[in-house]
Amino acid sequence: MINFKHITKYAAFPGIFLLLAACSIRPYQSQEAVLYTGIKSIQIEDSLPRNKHLDSIIATAEQQLSYAPNNAIFGSSTLRWPLPLIGPYLYLKYADSKTFIGKTLHRLGSKPKWLDEVNPKLRAEVTKRILGEAGYLGAEVTSEPIYSDKDKYEAKINYRIKLGPQYLIDSVAYLPSFRLNDSTIFTHKEHSAIQTGQPFSIDLLSKDRTYISQVLRNSGYYFFTPSYISYEADSLKKSQAIQLRSLLQKETPAQALRQWRIGRINVRFFDQDFSNEGTNLSRSFVDIDSGVRAYAAGHLPIRRKVLNTLLKLRPDSIYRQSLEERTIRGLSNIGAFTNTEITYTPQLSEDKIKNLSEGEVALMDMNVVIQRDKIWDVSLGGQFMHKTTNFIGPGANFSLARKNLFGVGESLSINASGSYEWQTGHSPFSSSSLSLNSFQLGADASLTFPTLLLPKFIDKYYHTNASTTVRLSWQFLNRAGFYGLRTLGTNISYDYQPNEVSTHSLTPLSLDYTQLSHTTETFDRILKDNPSLSLSLRSQFIPATSYTYTMQKALDDVGDSRLWWRTSVKEAGNLIKGTTMLFGHKFNETNKIFGVPYAQFVRLSSEARFTRQMTRTQGFATRLAVGAIYSFENSRIAPYTEQFFIGGANSIRAFTVRSLGPGRFRENGALTSYSFMDHVGEFKLELNGEYRYKLTPSLELATFIDAGNIWLLHEDAERPGGSLGEISGLSQFLNQIAVGTGVGVRYDATYLLLRLDMGIGLHLPYATSRQGWYNIPKFGDGFGIHLAIGYPF
Repeated sequence: MINFKHITKYAAFPGIFLLLAACSIRPYQSQEAVLYTGIKSIQIEDSLPRNKHLDSIIATAEQQLSYAPNNAIFGSSTLRWPLPLIGPYLYLKYADSKTFIGKTLHRLGSKPKWLDEVNPKLRAEVTKRILGEAGYLGAEVTSEPIYSDKDKYEAKINYRIKLGPQYLIDSVAYLPSFRLNDSTIFTHKEHSAIQTGQPFSIDLLSKDRTYISQVLRNSGYYFFTPSYISYEADSLKKSQAIQLRSLLQKETPAQALRQWRIGRINVRFFDQDFSNEGTNLSRSFVDIDSGVRAYAAGHLPIRRKVLNTLLKLRPDSIYRQSLEERTIRGLSNIGAFTNTEITYTPQLSEDKIKNLSEGEVALMDMNVVIQRDKIWDVSLGGQFMHKTTNFIGPGANFSLARKNLFGVGESLSINASGSYEWQTGHSPFSSSSLSLNSFQLGADASLTFPTLLLPKFIDKYYHTNASTTVRLSWQFLNRAGFYGLRTLGTNISYDYQPNEVSTHSLTPLSLDYTQLSHTTETFDRILKDNPSLSLSLRSQFIPATSYTYTMQKALDDVGDSRLWWRTSVKEAGNLIKGTTMLFGHKFNETNKIFGVPYAQFVRLSSEARFTRQMTRTQGFATRLAVGAIYSFENSRIAPYTEQFFIGGANSIRAFTVRSLGPGRFRENGALTSYSFMDHVGEFKLELNGEYRYKLTPSLELATFIDAGNIWLLHEDAERPGGSLGEISGLSQFLNQIAVGTGVGVRYDATYLLLRLDMGIGLHLPYATSRQGWYNIPKFGDGFGIHLAIGYPF
């Protein structure tokens, strides 16, 4: 029997769709106005072999021509969402409305983008100039409107780019030489990036004069700027060739061609709002050093010795731009100032400067103006979290920070946080539901110094790009129906970045104390049945030392290939073990601190990421992660928090976090609320690969493959098949590698990247009801969806 009630109910949707589709802006459109509906095509006419440089030039040209129409899909110039005229229709129809509904609809609409506002001819001319600056002096760029109807109310634009040959540099006349010191002469020809036979480009000339200016300014020529260098290019004497001449501007002042030394140094401190700017500071000064004087209303905001150390330029020294940059960077790292400005005043007039003999160095006074920052920062925040462990719930945090506490740039930070979470999920290979909830409280206090606090005979010059942090933390985690876990910790750590490539982090001492504050009868039975879990969660001290090295660098000049590598090594208990042996304890005896056993292990982890941008729209990224933890003597099992796990949004995306391993271990029977605690290991291997394709400037598609697993280093009767020692050969090892693939969508919202990944399981590391390498029992069982922020690697 036909249910006419349901037919009537759903028949409204096609009607609404047709009504919206019928929206037309023509009644509100003048005869001269043409609606811009996007780019039809950008045709590139050239016979040149494709390379990175040419791809970059074409990408720049396309970016200049690109202009998104109304209702564009993620900023695309060619793609639009369905019903693209709704926005312009509402904007025009209700433009003069006086009613509340009409004004609201007008605001919801979008201003039409007319063809004359897009101005395709001007865009083509600008693109032609850009191509000419890149060396394609004979390039032609044309635009043609493609109308959608005979009335010419709407149009797309078809662009044609004819590149032609790229002009090469045939000859170069270089700048005269500059004297840097008594024994060094700077010659332009010897250091210039401009050489005969190179492709001509304005960018090459810009980089060349910027480099020359940097060399000179780093050798005393403070008043020299890149704008004093000009180039003359002749393209008429020889076909498709440039004869280049470098020369100094006639207007270059005499002071720009002379080296300068630092005279007096005057440092002035102002309040945050410059409220003391009109105050006479001439009487409120402190002599920091010979020739260095600081002015401030009241006491100095930082100690004299610290200020003197941060001023890298010294009286009677040659001016160097690199030292000025180090001075500004050091003052900024203090964290007590919002702005630092350095200016220089010549001690001689311009006429006297002209009369100085050749090679004579002039003096200029250095003026440092520093604006103080507010000393207190307070923040209160709330959040709703969704973790890869399927935990969701609200949280809150409070932060209080005091800057420049003792006048040497220290920062005292106090934080408190709390959250309540619950976990709901479904096992892909069991019909049992999961339900687990918990709350967590935490607090920590840290004191950070903007230098390395080391003995004086070590700390000679590591004053910038370095910090020392002393931290005390407390945390309480309560798993309802199972246990409560308290953690108290303290540590001191050093961070040092000597250059843009390397970062070193050393924690010479960290001491954590973990204690199960309470357990339920249910959890007691779990611990009784699982001795390894019981040992990993026992009350214990973790006295540790750790070191982390991080490297990130470009592997080519243009930055298309990049390598990121981080390696960490951590040891716990060995120093204390050696100390106790000196007092008569036996090597194999279980030792304690204050009656509590301490952990003893060595942990090593390393992760390498390689990214490669193949073309302007295509790239790929790979990752290799490996880690191992070995417990001995005082600890048969490593602490639970130090062991490895796998799976989730940033790992093997076809499977949820802590649902795999160790090895081919699988729970017997139904999955329970605490089953995830068994899926940790002492050795980890993971490999990931991802192909990325940029569909629009802000929308990216990806396809990926993930593989890996975790294992135990020792056999565990409660987790059979979980150790490396139970693997008989290479084929069995490879069979225990979990594999997943999938596709993803990424949206670049400028300030953050939103990521949606859909993983599909291909292989589980243990035997299932399905035979063969593809052993997912059902297709839907190995399907995982992850919404996250940022790239997975």
